[in-house]
Amino acid sequence: MQPQSPQPRAPAEPQPTVTPLPVPEYTELVTIRQTAGEPGDYDVTIVFRHPIQASGMDGRIPLAEERDGDSGLRIPGPITATLRLEGLPDLVIYLATNSTGRLAKAASTVAASTAGEAVSLVQNHLGVYLSRLCFESDAPITIDQVQAVEVSTRHITQHVVVRGRTRTVNAMPEIRVESPFFRAAFSVYREGLNSTNPYYSLLCFYRVIEGCQQYLSLVAPLIKNRGMAPTSEPLIVEDLDGISQDFPSWIGKRCNAVSQALLKDFRVPVAHGLSVAETLHAADQVDQESKYWKAVPVARQIARKSITQTMTMRKKLGTGIVSELGET
Repeated sequence: MQPQSPQPRAPAEPQPTVTPLPVPEYTELVTIRQTAGEPGDYDVTIVFRHPIQASGMDGRIPLAEERDGDSGLRIPGPITATLRLEGLPDLVIYLATNSTGRLAKAASTVAASTAGEAVSLVQNHLGVYLSRLCFESDAPITIDQVQAVEVSTRHITQHVVVRGRTRTVNAMPEIRVESPFFRAAFSVYREGLNSTNPYYSLLCFYRVIEGCQQYLSLVAPLIKNRGMAPTSEPLIVEDLDGISQDFPSWIGKRCNAVSQALLKDFRVPVAHGLSVAETLHAADQVDQESKYWKAVPVARQIARKSITQTMTMRKKLGTGIVSELGET
Protein backbone atom coordinates (compact mmCIF):
# COMPACT_ATOMS: atom_id res chain seq x y z
CA MET A 1 0.00 0.00 0.00
CA GLN A 2 1.52 3.31 -1.08
CA PRO A 3 0.38 6.32 0.98
CA GLN A 4 -1.12 9.20 -0.98
CA SER A 5 -2.33 12.64 0.00
CA PRO A 6 -5.23 12.38 2.43
CA GLN A 7 -8.55 12.82 0.66
CA PRO A 8 -11.78 13.69 2.43
CA ARG A 9 -14.43 11.02 2.41
CA ALA A 10 -18.11 11.84 2.46
CA PRO A 11 -19.65 10.65 5.73
CA ALA A 12 -22.21 7.88 5.49
CA GLU A 13 -25.82 8.74 6.22
CA PRO A 14 -27.27 5.52 7.61
CA GLN A 15 -30.68 5.05 9.11
CA PRO A 16 -30.90 6.99 12.40
CA THR A 17 -31.79 3.95 14.51
CA VAL A 18 -30.38 0.49 14.92
CA THR A 19 -32.42 -2.33 16.43
CA PRO A 20 -31.10 -3.41 19.85
CA LEU A 21 -29.34 -6.74 19.62
CA PRO A 22 -30.84 -9.89 21.13
CA VAL A 23 -28.25 -11.03 23.66
CA PRO A 24 -26.73 -14.39 22.62
CA GLU A 25 -26.12 -17.25 25.03
CA TYR A 26 -22.33 -16.86 24.89
CA THR A 27 -19.85 -14.28 23.66
CA GLU A 28 -19.77 -14.55 19.88
CA LEU A 29 -19.32 -12.68 16.63
CA VAL A 30 -22.72 -11.68 15.28
CA THR A 31 -24.03 -10.08 12.11
CA ILE A 32 -26.79 -7.50 12.32
CA ARG A 33 -28.40 -6.56 9.02
CA GLN A 34 -31.50 -4.87 7.70
CA THR A 35 -31.25 -6.70 4.36
CA ALA A 36 -28.65 -8.85 2.61
CA GLY A 37 -28.15 -6.03 0.10
CA GLU A 38 -28.25 -5.77 -3.67
CA PRO A 39 -25.48 -5.19 -6.25
CA GLY A 40 -24.18 -1.65 -5.97
CA ASP A 41 -21.90 0.58 -3.92
CA TYR A 42 -21.28 0.09 -0.20
CA ASP A 43 -19.60 2.34 2.35
CA VAL A 44 -17.53 0.06 4.58
CA THR A 45 -16.17 1.37 7.88
CA ILE A 46 -13.93 -0.57 10.27
CA VAL A 47 -13.51 0.68 13.84
CA PHE A 48 -10.43 -0.26 15.88
CA ARG A 49 -10.35 -0.95 19.61
CA HIS A 50 -7.57 -0.09 22.07
CA PRO A 51 -5.93 -3.24 23.50
CA ILE A 52 -6.86 -2.28 27.07
CA GLN A 53 -10.53 -1.69 26.27
CA ALA A 54 -12.99 -4.46 27.09
CA SER A 55 -14.08 -6.43 24.06
CA GLY A 56 -17.69 -7.10 23.13
CA MET A 57 -20.82 -4.97 23.25
CA ASP A 58 -24.19 -5.04 24.99
CA GLY A 59 -27.61 -3.65 24.11
CA ARG A 60 -27.89 -1.22 21.23
CA ILE A 61 -24.89 -1.36 18.91
CA PRO A 62 -23.71 2.17 18.01
CA LEU A 63 -23.13 3.21 14.43
CA ALA A 64 -19.50 3.44 13.32
CA GLU A 65 -20.00 7.20 12.86
CA GLU A 66 -20.87 7.54 16.56
CA ARG A 67 -17.56 6.11 17.75
CA ASP A 68 -14.11 7.68 17.93
CA GLY A 69 -12.12 4.47 17.50
CA ASP A 70 -8.65 3.97 18.96
CA SER A 71 -6.19 1.23 18.02
CA GLY A 72 -3.60 2.43 20.52
CA LEU A 73 -1.11 2.85 17.64
CA ARG A 74 0.00 6.37 16.68
CA ILE A 75 0.65 6.82 12.96
CA PRO A 76 2.19 9.79 11.05
CA GLY A 77 -1.27 11.00 10.01
CA PRO A 78 -4.38 10.05 8.09
CA ILE A 79 -3.62 8.55 4.68
CA THR A 80 -5.45 7.37 1.61
CA ALA A 81 -3.97 4.22 0.10
CA THR A 82 -4.75 2.42 -3.14
CA LEU A 83 -4.50 -1.30 -3.74
CA ARG A 84 -4.23 -2.47 -7.34
CA LEU A 85 -6.39 -5.59 -7.61
CA GLU A 86 -6.10 -7.90 -10.59
CA GLY A 87 -9.36 -8.04 -12.53
CA LEU A 88 -11.11 -5.64 -10.13
CA PRO A 89 -11.31 -1.87 -9.69
CA ASP A 90 -8.66 -0.31 -7.48
CA LEU A 91 -9.45 -0.60 -3.77
CA VAL A 92 -9.06 2.80 -2.10
CA ILE A 93 -8.89 2.71 1.70
CA TYR A 94 -8.79 5.76 3.95
CA LEU A 95 -7.01 5.29 7.29
CA ALA A 96 -8.26 7.87 9.78
CA THR A 97 -6.75 9.03 13.06
CA ASN A 98 -8.52 10.23 16.19
CA SER A 99 -7.82 13.42 18.15
CA THR A 100 -4.75 11.82 19.76
CA GLY A 101 -3.20 10.88 16.42
CA ARG A 102 -3.80 7.17 16.85
CA LEU A 103 -5.20 4.96 14.09
CA ALA A 104 -8.94 4.96 14.68
CA LYS A 105 -10.87 3.74 11.64
CA ALA A 106 -10.53 2.51 8.08
CA ALA A 107 -13.09 3.37 5.41
CA SER A 108 -13.69 2.48 1.80
CA THR A 109 -16.46 2.63 -0.80
CA VAL A 110 -16.62 -0.47 -2.98
CA ALA A 111 -18.90 -2.04 -5.58
CA ALA A 112 -20.18 -5.47 -4.49
CA SER A 113 -23.10 -7.86 -4.95
CA THR A 114 -24.02 -7.93 -1.25
CA ALA A 115 -23.03 -6.29 2.01
CA GLY A 116 -21.16 -9.45 3.02
CA GLU A 117 -19.12 -9.39 -0.16
CA ALA A 118 -18.27 -5.72 0.40
CA VAL A 119 -17.08 -6.42 3.95
CA SER A 120 -14.97 -9.40 2.84
CA LEU A 121 -13.36 -7.42 0.03
CA VAL A 122 -12.30 -4.57 2.31
CA GLN A 123 -11.45 -6.45 5.50
CA ASN A 124 -9.53 -9.27 3.84
CA HIS A 125 -7.27 -6.90 1.90
CA LEU A 126 -6.96 -4.41 4.75
CA GLY A 127 -6.23 -7.28 7.15
CA VAL A 128 -3.08 -8.21 5.25
CA TYR A 129 -1.81 -4.66 5.58
CA LEU A 130 -2.75 -4.46 9.27
CA SER A 131 -0.84 -7.68 9.92
CA ARG A 132 2.25 -6.16 8.30
CA LEU A 133 1.73 -2.93 10.28
CA CYS A 134 1.52 -4.95 13.51
CA PHE A 135 4.83 -6.59 12.68
CA GLU A 136 6.57 -3.30 11.86
CA SER A 137 5.29 -1.58 15.01
CA ASP A 138 5.32 -4.72 17.18
CA ALA A 139 1.93 -3.61 18.50
CA PRO A 140 -1.51 -5.23 18.37
CA ILE A 141 -4.33 -3.84 16.22
CA THR A 142 -7.80 -5.12 17.06
CA ILE A 143 -10.91 -4.71 14.91
CA ASP A 144 -13.89 -3.91 17.11
CA GLN A 145 -16.67 -3.28 14.61
CA VAL A 146 -17.27 -3.60 10.88
CA GLN A 147 -20.11 -1.71 9.23
CA ALA A 148 -21.35 -1.73 5.63
CA VAL A 149 -23.95 0.77 4.44
CA GLU A 150 -25.69 0.19 1.12
CA VAL A 151 -25.36 3.57 -0.62
CA SER A 152 -28.66 3.42 -2.53
CA THR A 153 -30.89 2.40 0.40
CA ARG A 154 -28.76 3.31 3.45
CA HIS A 155 -29.42 -0.18 4.82
CA ILE A 156 -26.88 -1.17 7.47
CA THR A 157 -24.94 -4.38 8.08
CA GLN A 158 -22.74 -4.64 11.18
CA HIS A 159 -20.33 -7.31 12.43
CA VAL A 160 -19.47 -7.10 16.13
CA VAL A 161 -18.48 -9.32 19.03
CA VAL A 162 -21.35 -9.35 21.53
CA ARG A 163 -21.12 -10.35 25.18
CA GLY A 164 -23.26 -13.28 26.21
CA ARG A 165 -26.12 -13.40 28.67
CA THR A 166 -25.72 -13.14 32.41
CA ARG A 167 -25.62 -16.68 33.75
CA THR A 168 -26.95 -17.72 37.17
CA VAL A 169 -25.68 -20.39 39.55
CA ASN A 170 -28.40 -21.47 41.98
CA ALA A 171 -26.26 -24.01 43.84
CA MET A 172 -22.58 -23.24 44.32
CA PRO A 173 -20.20 -26.18 43.77
CA GLU A 174 -18.34 -27.59 46.73
CA ILE A 175 -15.13 -25.70 47.48
CA ARG A 176 -12.35 -28.24 47.61
CA VAL A 177 -8.89 -29.01 46.27
CA GLU A 178 -9.40 -30.75 42.92
CA SER A 179 -7.05 -33.41 41.58
CA PRO A 180 -4.32 -32.13 39.23
CA PHE A 181 -6.12 -33.23 36.08
CA PHE A 182 -9.44 -31.59 36.90
CA ARG A 183 -7.73 -28.41 38.09
CA ALA A 184 -6.13 -28.20 34.66
CA ALA A 185 -9.31 -29.18 32.80
CA PHE A 186 -11.47 -26.57 34.52
CA SER A 187 -8.76 -23.95 34.07
CA VAL A 188 -8.37 -24.52 30.32
CA TYR A 189 -12.15 -24.65 29.86
CA ARG A 190 -12.37 -21.30 31.65
CA GLU A 191 -9.72 -19.88 29.32
CA GLY A 192 -11.83 -20.93 26.37
CA LEU A 193 -14.89 -19.20 27.84
CA ASN A 194 -12.96 -16.04 28.69
CA SER A 195 -11.33 -15.61 25.30
CA THR A 196 -12.94 -13.42 22.66
CA ASN A 197 -10.44 -14.71 20.11
CA PRO A 198 -12.11 -17.59 18.22
CA TYR A 199 -8.81 -19.27 17.33
CA TYR A 200 -7.57 -19.45 20.90
CA SER A 201 -11.00 -20.26 22.30
CA LEU A 202 -11.41 -23.26 20.00
CA LEU A 203 -7.88 -24.41 20.74
CA CYS A 204 -8.58 -24.32 24.49
CA PHE A 205 -11.73 -26.41 24.16
CA TYR A 206 -9.93 -28.92 21.97
CA ARG A 207 -7.14 -29.17 24.56
CA VAL A 208 -9.84 -30.17 27.05
CA ILE A 209 -11.24 -32.79 24.66
CA GLU A 210 -7.82 -34.33 24.03
CA GLY A 211 -6.95 -34.29 27.73
CA CYS A 212 -10.18 -36.05 28.71
CA GLN A 213 -9.60 -38.71 26.07
CA GLN A 214 -6.13 -39.40 27.47
CA TYR A 215 -7.34 -39.39 31.08
CA LEU A 216 -10.18 -41.81 30.30
CA SER A 217 -7.70 -44.16 28.64
CA LEU A 218 -6.07 -44.49 32.09
CA VAL A 219 -9.29 -44.59 34.12
CA ALA A 220 -11.12 -47.27 32.10
CA PRO A 221 -8.54 -50.09 32.73
CA LEU A 222 -8.47 -49.29 36.46
CA ILE A 223 -12.26 -49.53 36.67
CA LYS A 224 -12.21 -52.83 34.79
CA ASN A 225 -9.48 -54.23 37.08
CA ARG A 226 -11.69 -53.46 40.07
CA GLY A 227 -14.52 -55.47 38.59
CA MET A 228 -16.76 -52.57 37.60
CA ALA A 229 -18.29 -51.76 34.24
CA PRO A 230 -15.97 -49.29 32.54
CA THR A 231 -18.46 -48.22 29.90
CA SER A 232 -20.62 -45.11 29.90
CA GLU A 233 -23.30 -43.75 27.61
CA PRO A 234 -21.88 -42.48 24.27
CA LEU A 235 -21.67 -38.71 24.00
CA ILE A 236 -23.84 -37.29 21.22
CA VAL A 237 -23.62 -33.83 19.63
CA GLU A 238 -26.87 -31.95 20.23
CA ASP A 239 -28.33 -28.96 18.42
CA LEU A 240 -27.38 -26.40 21.08
CA ASP A 241 -26.56 -22.73 20.46
CA GLY A 242 -27.83 -23.01 16.87
CA ILE A 243 -24.93 -25.12 15.62
CA SER A 244 -27.20 -27.06 13.23
CA GLN A 245 -27.31 -23.96 11.00
CA ASP A 246 -23.62 -24.37 10.21
CA PHE A 247 -22.97 -28.08 10.85
CA PRO A 248 -26.25 -29.96 10.23
CA SER A 249 -24.48 -33.26 9.49
CA TRP A 250 -22.84 -33.28 12.94
CA ILE A 251 -26.08 -33.28 14.92
CA GLY A 252 -26.77 -36.72 16.40
CA LYS A 253 -23.25 -37.99 15.75
CA ARG A 254 -20.93 -39.24 18.45
CA CYS A 255 -18.70 -36.61 19.97
CA ASN A 256 -15.58 -38.66 19.25
CA ALA A 257 -16.33 -38.61 15.52
CA VAL A 258 -17.02 -34.88 15.47
CA SER A 259 -13.91 -34.16 17.53
CA GLN A 260 -11.88 -35.86 14.79
CA ALA A 261 -13.46 -33.53 12.24
CA LEU A 262 -12.60 -30.58 14.50
CA LEU A 263 -9.03 -31.87 14.70
CA LYS A 264 -8.62 -32.00 10.92
CA ASP A 265 -10.52 -28.87 9.89
CA PHE A 266 -9.85 -26.53 12.81
CA ARG A 267 -7.35 -27.63 15.44
CA VAL A 268 -4.51 -28.55 13.04
CA PRO A 269 -4.87 -25.40 10.89
CA VAL A 270 -4.96 -23.07 13.91
CA ALA A 271 -1.94 -24.74 15.54
CA HIS A 272 0.12 -25.45 12.40
CA GLY A 273 -1.12 -22.85 9.93
CA LEU A 274 2.20 -21.64 8.55
CA SER A 275 3.78 -23.77 5.86
CA VAL A 276 5.86 -23.02 2.79
CA ALA A 277 3.95 -25.66 0.84
CA GLU A 278 0.47 -24.68 1.96
CA THR A 279 -0.85 -21.84 4.08
CA LEU A 280 -3.69 -23.43 6.00
CA HIS A 281 -4.84 -20.50 8.07
CA ALA A 282 -4.81 -16.71 7.68
CA ALA A 283 -6.10 -14.89 10.75
CA ASP A 284 -6.57 -11.60 8.89
CA GLN A 285 -9.25 -13.08 6.62
CA VAL A 286 -12.80 -12.28 7.73
CA ASP A 287 -14.16 -15.53 6.30
CA GLN A 288 -11.62 -17.53 8.31
CA GLU A 289 -12.48 -15.72 11.53
CA SER A 290 -16.19 -16.30 10.92
CA LYS A 291 -15.53 -19.99 10.24
CA TYR A 292 -13.78 -20.41 13.60
CA TRP A 293 -16.44 -18.47 15.51
CA LYS A 294 -19.04 -20.92 14.17
CA ALA A 295 -16.99 -23.92 15.30
CA VAL A 296 -16.37 -22.64 18.83
CA PRO A 297 -19.79 -23.69 20.28
CA VAL A 298 -19.31 -27.20 18.83
CA ALA A 299 -15.92 -27.57 20.53
CA ARG A 300 -17.31 -26.07 23.74
CA GLN A 301 -20.20 -28.54 23.84
CA ILE A 302 -17.92 -31.54 23.32
CA ALA A 303 -15.42 -30.24 25.89
CA ARG A 304 -18.19 -29.77 28.46
CA LYS A 305 -19.62 -33.24 27.83
CA SER A 306 -16.11 -34.71 27.98
CA ILE A 307 -15.35 -33.20 31.38
CA THR A 308 -18.72 -34.33 32.74
CA GLN A 309 -18.18 -37.88 31.48
CA THR A 310 -14.63 -37.95 32.86
CA MET A 311 -15.81 -36.78 36.28
CA THR A 312 -18.48 -39.53 36.33
CA MET A 313 -15.93 -42.20 35.44
CA ARG A 314 -13.42 -40.95 38.00
CA LYS A 315 -16.05 -41.11 40.78
CA LYS A 316 -16.28 -44.86 40.23
CA LEU A 317 -12.75 -45.13 41.67
CA GLY A 318 -13.81 -43.42 44.89
CA THR A 319 -12.64 -40.22 46.53
CA GLY A 320 -9.18 -41.39 47.54
CA ILE A 321 -5.90 -40.72 45.78
CA VAL A 322 -5.20 -42.98 42.79
CA SER A 323 -1.45 -42.98 42.18
CA GLU A 324 -1.88 -44.58 38.72
CA LEU A 325 -3.53 -41.34 37.61
CA GLY A 326 -0.65 -39.19 38.80
CA GLU A 327 -2.53 -38.00 41.87
CA THR A 328 -0.58 -37.17 45.00
